[in-house]
Amino acid sequence: WTEAVAAFTEAQKRGASGTQITNYLKQARVGEAMALGNALYTDRQYAPALFQFKKVLRLDPDHAEAKQRISYAQHFLQDAAQITERFT
Repeated sequence: WTEAVAAFTEAQKRGASGTQITNYLKQARVGEAMALGNALYTDRQYAPALFQFKKVLRLDPDHAEAKQRISYAQHFLQDAAQITERFT
C-alpha cells in the first residue's frame, strides 16, 4: 500500500488529475492505514491501531471494518485501563 500511495502521489505531482486518480490515491491510503492498523491490533498495540482506524474513517466514513476495529480496540483499551486501576 505504501508504494501505491507513493506512486499516486507522484502521479499527481507530475500533473495527473481527475476523480479517478484521486479515488485511487484515497483507496491506497485507506488500504495502507487498514493494513498498519490491523498489524498493530494483532500485536496488541491498541492505541496506535485505534489511531490508524480513525484515519481510515476520516478518508472513508462508511468503512465498516474500521468501525468494527475501533470498537474492539476501544474495548481492549478500556479493559486494560480498568485492570491497571485495580492493581494500583
